[in-house]
Amino acid sequence: MSKRFIGEVGQIIRYHDIPLFDDPKALKKRLIKLGEPMLRKILHAKRADLLTASGCNELAVLKVDETEAELERIISGGICYTIADLKINGSDLLDAGVSPGTNVGKILKKLFAAVISDEITNEKEALLNKVIQIIGETEK
Repeated sequence: MSKRFIGEVGQIIRYHDIPLFDDPKALKKRLIKLGEPMLRKILHAKRADLLTASGCNELAVLKVDETEAELERIISGGICYTIADLKINGSDLLDAGVSPGTNVGKILKKLFAAVISDEITNEKEALLNKVIQIIGETEK
């Protein structure tokens, strides 16, 4: 087997027993941490594990189905779960006065964290306002 395959299987095994049925914010954090393909594989493994266990827990299988439905809602709803999903990019930051270099990436990460925590919306104007705030904080 390839190293990649072994790594994926190891990750599925490591995460398939953790609770995935938390609130949408927790699911979004898992999506960010694991990525969509891996999270889907973990859900499939979890479902298979539950269905093949003696005394199948139908309620737990239903919870996996609900988690999958919530995952679909997050993805199809255009909810930001990667930095690339931000409605702003490095060029926008440079246009806003951010100095080139590692600052751009740091600010994008701060913006992403603010969007994920629902501190701001993933809209260009809100993000630019946050950039101005971040620049002001770093100049102090």
